[in-house]
Amino acid sequence: MGGLSRWGTLITERVNGTFHGNATKMRRAPQSSQRREALFDQIGALSQGIETGQAVEFETVEAWTVQRLPYEPLGQTGFAIAQAPPKLDPSEGTLVRRLVRKRLKDARGALDGVEADTKAVALLAIFDYAEHENIGSFVKSMDPSLYAGIGLLAAIVDGEVRPVFQPR
Repeated sequence: MGGLSRWGTLITERVNGTFHGNATKMRRAPQSSQRREALFDQIGALSQGIETGQAVEFETVEAWTVQRLPYEPLGQTGFAIAQAPPKLDPSEGTLVRRLVRKRLKDARGALDGVEADTKAVALLAIFDYAEHENIGSFVKSMDPSLYAGIGLLAAIVDGEVRPVFQPR
């Protein structure tokens, strides 16, 4: 459960027996694969010697990308951190497909009267990290008329711009 649920299989390879892992207090695992592996190894080591009914709690690092706002669009100063609401799973296929379909329809409507060599759409997406975005697989499985006339579609995730498809 929680911020480590994506890596449940990798974690269970390091433990013997059956355990319930609750990482609901941790929203994100480290982006670095080396730091994640070290965390999984730590969990494996902590699982050794635990008896039925016992629990182990430990400290770890929750990593976030922070962006200083160059201006105050809402009259606020400081930093911006974006994450999905706690009860929302941004990788859940039905939800992502529905939202991407709606956003592409809205974008096509907004771009209809625009004359340009290339029309582009960027979708701000809330995933753990850009490497986990799954927008591209959903777009490719949709009706091509939804993105006809759009030459570039990109996902903006965690401060990174990832092309979903682009002109050839």
